[in-house]
Amino acid sequence: MQIEERAEKLAVHAYVQADCHLRFEAYLKEIGLTSGSALLTLLILREIEIRLLQPNVPSSPTHAARSKKVSAYVQADHAERFRAHVDALGRSNSDCAAELIARELNERWLKVSLIAAPESRP
Repeated sequence: MQIEERAEKLAVHAYVQADCHLRFEAYLKEIGLTSGSALLTLLILREIEIRLLQPNVPSSPTHAARSKKVSAYVQADHAERFRAHVDALGRSNSDCAAELIARELNERWLKVSLIAAPESRP
């Protein structure tokens, strides 16, 4: 019996602060991407594999409103794995996806990976 992967995609939304959204859009241009969805999808897939997110910590009441939305359309199987992961952490999809965006803006994992890739070739 062959197991088939579901072809449908499910949305994962990240609600971020306006300044974070502006920085995210600038970062997309900097690395040559035209889609925030593509980058958020990569960040979600990375998180499924390396699991860096931590359980929910109480937030400070001084946080600015998260009014901007970034959406990713992820293969259903991956979206369900991400949901199970964040549920186990006691967090929401949106909160975790927003943290992945904020972390990427600080770490610049994808940009570093793109720069390092040619050096690792024989």
